[in-house]
Order: sequence, then structure tokens, then C-alpha cells
Amino acid sequence: MSMASRSTRDFFVFGFATYGVLWTIVESLGLFFPNQNPEGVYWYSILVVASVIAGLWKGWPKRRVELKIPATDSSIEIKFGDVFLEEGIVVIPVNEYFDGSLGDHVSERSLHGIFVRNVMGGQSNAFYDLVDQALDSVEAKSVRRKSGRKKQYPIGTVACVDVNGRKYLLAALSRTNLESLKASATVHELWECLSGVWQGVRDHSNGEIVNVPLVGSGLSGVGLPPRNLVEIILTSFVFYTKKQKVADKVTLVLPTRLRWELDLETLKRSWV
Repeated sequence: MSMASRSTRDFFVFGFATYGVLWTIVESLGLFFPNQNPEGVYWYSILVVASVIAGLWKGWPKRRVELKIPATDSSIEIKFGDVFLEEGIVVIPVNEYFDGSLGDHVSERSLHGIFVRNVMGGQSNAFYDLVDQALDSVEAKSVRRKSGRKKQYPIGTVACVDVNGRKYLLAALSRTNLESLKASATVHELWECLSGVWQGVRDHSNGEIVNVPLVGSGLSGVGLPPRNLVEIILTSFVFYTKKQKVADKVTLVLPTRLRWELDLETLKRSWV
């Protein structure tokens, strides 16, 4: 059942249930206080409005849920929003070259492109300087390309960069076709990327909340529905948390456009 269908069902079921309960209470009170029995449009309107409010409260999609990881002191919050507007560290999926040139190499519509454009002010050279400094000790493969960076890093490589006092974890997720420059990733590469992300969180979070976007859903996505991507991210976080604590809390920030597609309440019940 889709989120919209479930919300509609809950609205009517809970709304009518509330109406029935309130009507029963009012009628019952009328037996004991016949002279005080409320009648007329005014009281009936109150009854209807109360039922509608109750239905909306029950049927409206949850904006956030929090899952406690069993046998640990860690948790993961799932919410809808803009990952760049959240407080704390932000994870940004990038390609294996850590390209910074907007256009053919990095789409402005991707999180990678939004970071370069809005956070770095579109300055690719400044972006490269930060990346090179962060990955100075990481071995890279030299690749002959017509354009773009020549350093190719393993999937899962994470560069921790500081911009205006805020940390960002740039994580290599996708591979780039040398001819078309199209970036793509597989489920295996998504898992490798997440593995690197959790290690990066261990190394650099220092107790800060880390905000993770819906990795794998962008232009270089792995081709899975959002619900499946959420499940993979949750499974990965639980798996690596069980091996070694990742963080006290991680926030998975989902695009607001998915609010009527993903049912957070049902998702939480499947994990509790």
C-alpha cells in the first residue's frame, strides 16, 4: 500500500471512529442530563471538526522517526528535509575522480554539483585543493582522460573537508565512463561506499551528528526504488555498528518529494 493510500485509509478510519466515540459520549450524557443535551448546528460542527482533526493527525505522514540499534547505544534518525540545511556533518556522494568542474563532469543537479556550486562558490580549483589535501596519503591510480582529474580513487574513499568551519565527508560512490562521462554505480559499489562513509564517520565525527542523504538515488543512482535504498543504508549502518561503533547518532535525510511515497511509520515497525 502506498503512503497516500495508507494516509487516506487512516484518515477515514480514525476520523469516523472518533466521530462515533464522541457521538456516543454526547448521547450518553444526554440520558443523565436531559436538560443539557447539546443540539443544533453549533455542537454538530464541533463534533465534525474534532473528528476531522483526529483523522488528519492519524493519517498525516510522519516527518521523522528514530530507530535504536539493538544491543548498542547508537541510533539512526530518518527524516525528510534538505541535507544541506541540517546541523552537523554532511555526507556527499561523488565520483571516483572527485571531479569539481560543473557541467559535463559534475551535474549541477546532483548533491556533488550543489556542493561545488553553493558551498564552494563554483570554484573547482578550491575544491581540488581541499580534496588533494584530504587525500594526500591515499593511493590513487593515474588514468588518461580527455578532461577532468586524472587521479582515480577506490570506491568508498572518503575525503573529509572543512569549509567555513563545517565538515563534509565526500565519499566516492560512482564510476565515470571515459567517453560519455556518465557516472553510474552498482549495489555492490553502494555498499562499498557506505562502508567508507561509516569509517569516515568514526574517524572524523568527534561526537557530531552526521547527516547522510539517500545515497544511490541521484543521477548516478543504482536503479533501486527509494524504499530499497533506505533498507540498504539501514542494514549497512546496523552491520558496521555491530562490528564497531560508528557514532552515537546518524541522521538519514530523505528528499521531501518522497514524503508521500515512503511511509516512515511502517518502515520503523519493520525494524523494531
